[in-house]
Amino acid sequence: MEIGETISLAFCIPFVGMLLSIAIFPLIAGEWWERNRKYMVIIWSLLFLIPFAARYSFGLMSETLLDIVINDYVPFIILLAMLFPVTRVVMGRAIGTASVIFPLTVSAFPYVARMVEGSFNEVDNGIIEAAQSMGSSTLQIIRKVLIPEAMPSLINGFAICMTTILGYTAMASAAGGGGLGALAITRGLNLRQYDVMYAASIVLVILVQIITMLGSYLTRKFDHRIR
Repeated sequence: MEIGETISLAFCIPFVGMLLSIAIFPLIAGEWWERNRKYMVIIWSLLFLIPFAARYSFGLMSETLLDIVINDYVPFIILLAMLFPVTRVVMGRAIGTASVIFPLTVSAFPYVARMVEGSFNEVDNGIIEAAQSMGSSTLQIIRKVLIPEAMPSLINGFAICMTTILGYTAMASAAGGGGLGALAITRGLNLRQYDVMYAASIVLVILVQIITMLGSYLTRKFDHRIR
């Protein structure tokens, strides 16, 4: 069962309070709000996070928060800049083709983990229970039940992840990542060679279409339900 199906409406109170604070306090106490709005945001956030952690465990709260922050609210180009100090420690330098691998990995792993989790959740529980009743071990259930049954969804999700990461690599050219993104920006946009910029963009679109079509073909091929 998904969190959204079990979460209480009481968890909406902090969000409503935050929205009302944003709407009311600037009108009735503008100067006070300008000085203290960050503290109000922290207070309302804690009023949500602490009960959520108590209800659904701290690990789930951390995983959900990390996934939301990285994938939904922080654009990759900003995350790339935020990770410069860490990238310099891990990779030895913050700028360059090899250095971009670290922020790409950090940005991709919550997205891939959510995709894999969603694919496994689509597997019918009856099949898993049948495998358990026949004495299958956890590893056997993963290898012979979960992965084969979830394979079409995994392939489709993998194709989506590939197109997303392809877009990230294009943006990574801002940190010397190289590739088609660097070609489009450094030689195309910066040097006013717009034919190069458009050509690189078209190649990126073609790559996305190829990955999407290949993913759709493999999804149908491995989906035993349409045979």
